[in-house]
Amino acid sequence: MVGNQGARAGVDGTSIECLTPRGSPTSLASPPNVSRRRAVSLFGRRNVPSSAVTPPSPNGVLGGRRILIVDDDYEIRRLLRCVFEMEGALVTEADSAKAAADVAVRAGCDVVLTDITMGHTRRDGIRLLDWFRGSPTLAKIPVVAITGCRELRSELLARGFDDVLIKPLDVFALIPTLVTLRDAA
Repeated sequence: MVGNQGARAGVDGTSIECLTPRGSPTSLASPPNVSRRRAVSLFGRRNVPSSAVTPPSPNGVLGGRRILIVDDDYEIRRLLRCVFEMEGALVTEADSAKAAADVAVRAGCDVVLTDITMGHTRRDGIRLLDWFRGSPTLAKIPVVAITGCRELRSELLARGFDDVLIKPLDVFALIPTLVTLRDAA
């Protein structure tokens, strides 16, 4: 179960399977008190702008929290967006550290999740952290690193990241991580 939404994220690479109770907006016709399964496409639209913003929702454990997702991989951004929106977060995306810095100043955020290996230096996530920590208005915003290299975990924590998530991502661990950061803020 993901939060209180009645959804189960059975991620198979292209969809999330949601169990929806009869009568909910996304349910299919079914006998009373029986749940139906419905696959929701995560990666259907390729032409979504990297700084697209979705409307906030007060529902879910992340209700109304502003989350900035920074990754040059479109599929990762879409997966994270789907998971966080299911829990009521307001999600903003950026495909580079430079775009993320612009979005953070313009739109603000409560937490940042950033890939480490982006851009020509292949360490743009660290550059983004340094920029956040050097900015008086953004220094206290939690920044979570996303990396495929488990060996970098201790180095990234020592550099000042608030947490490190290792790819492949465990979508069920994402929400508790952000709730912990939210409660600590």
